[in-house]
Amino acid sequence: MTIKNKTSDDFYTGLYQLADKRQFPLRILFELTYACNFSCIHCYNVVEEKKRELNTAQVKEVLNQLQKSGSFHIGFTGGEPLIRKDIFEILDYAKSLGFCITILTNGYLINSRTADKIASLGTNMNKVDISFLGADKDTFEPITRKKGSFAKVKTAVQLLRKRGVDVMVKFTLMKQNKKQIKRIKAMAQDWGCMFKYSPTLNAKTDGSKSPLEYRLSPQDAMKVAESLEKNRQQRPRQKILSQGPPGKEVFFRCGAGKTEASINPYGELKLCPEINRPAYSILDLGLNRTWDRLKKYVDKLEKSDYVCKRCYLANFCNSCPARMFAEEGTMDKCNQYDKEMAVLQAEKYRLKALKI
Repeated sequence: MTIKNKTSDDFYTGLYQLADKRQFPLRILFELTYACNFSCIHCYNVVEEKKRELNTAQVKEVLNQLQKSGSFHIGFTGGEPLIRKDIFEILDYAKSLGFCITILTNGYLINSRTADKIASLGTNMNKVDISFLGADKDTFEPITRKKGSFAKVKTAVQLLRKRGVDVMVKFTLMKQNKKQIKRIKAMAQDWGCMFKYSPTLNAKTDGSKSPLEYRLSPQDAMKVAESLEKNRQQRPRQKILSQGPPGKEVFFRCGAGKTEASINPYGELKLCPEINRPAYSILDLGLNRTWDRLKKYVDKLEKSDYVCKRCYLANFCNSCPARMFAEEGTMDKCNQYDKEMAVLQAEKYRLKALKI
């Protein structure tokens, strides 16, 4: 692919098209640890006590194999990735291999020295994603259950921006903070940050549904979305209303098992962080074999008569196989919450269509 005279958007579009055609793991989310200095009320991670997390040399070996496979973008996450003492040795090594790097962090451990080190990654540093869960201490800290976390995370964002590091402020919508989303979006804009919010909460990876008690009702989640739509580009009404035939054409809209995958702290290749099985050991089998197994698993799913393939709500639905798996125990059973959201979305577009 020729890069000359292409914009960055052209380059990335071409790269994704190439990855989709050849089906190699272009994007990897690497969970370096499940350890965390927060104890967020909505966290879905569950530590498997019997397994050992990869050491520095093993992480480097996995990175070597990823580079050889054609991987380009790696997001380092956790748990809290900055809690690892070798984190900057890992990041520097990833830089030396030419990866585009994103750090997904709660920001608590970022001080001036840490911010300098992150900035030193230079053009390899894509961005830092920081979870910002409330616009004030009284909302933020009951969610993180970490005293002093609001001030530290706020400072972390500002330290990174002063050094020219791109920051994505990520907001998880829940009952506790639903009235603060516009304030947090405004704060992100004032800091010169990107902003992204997620209206979804996930059950724990061991099947516990305890995080879901903080989830908004579909009706309340829709109201929040509508309150933000005035300043957001919408999908063309005519296009979404005329799409057909009904049903979702691909099992994973995100590219899992085709262009994307996840690696857990034990060095196992998975579809994504929220789906624990199947998981194949990269150090035991090698990346190529584990990736082939994952691709075959997804191919089998897509050839099956899965529930979303024949659903008339598919064009309006944000259902995810990971949420199905966590809540229903299978990736092929309709998630009732997402179905209710899809019905509301379809009705909203139907009413708008009557006004066209």
